[in-house]
Amino acid sequence: MTFEVDDADDEWVYPHPFCYIHSRFTAVCWTDPLSIIRKAFAALTPGGYYEMQDISGPFSSIDNTHEGTPIFKMANLVKQAFLQHGIDVEAQAMMEEVGFVDVKETVIEFPIGTWAKSWYHKTIGKWYQKDLINGIEGIMLGC
Repeated sequence: MTFEVDDADDEWVYPHPFCYIHSRFTAVCWTDPLSIIRKAFAALTPGGYYEMQDISGPFSSIDNTHEGTPIFKMANLVKQAFLQHGIDVEAQAMMEEVGFVDVKETVIEFPIGTWAKSWYHKTIGKWYQKDLINGIEGIMLGC
């Protein structure tokens, strides 16, 4: 078994195929997400898996309290900026386009902050809020 860490935008020149490829929160980093998904598909053994954990739109909330908020406006501006640069991170459609079958999308609720009632959602919310605070400037400058 081997474990490789590399720049997915570079040419993939591995001497062997993989049974599992994983990426997390990287789709908006790539200049051409579809090309990365194509590379992953080509680099897998028959029956191999590509797991992509990423953010996908649209930004939402259970009770629509997100509408009109600064974070909602920011999310829409980011999505528009990516689309203007030809980047659409609807991963499920791209995966099916290149040939993946049985593509499954799992939606996980990410509250922003610790307001949620359950310990699980409070913890995720705390981490996500910290991620946003640490990353928002870079995200907005990249747009």
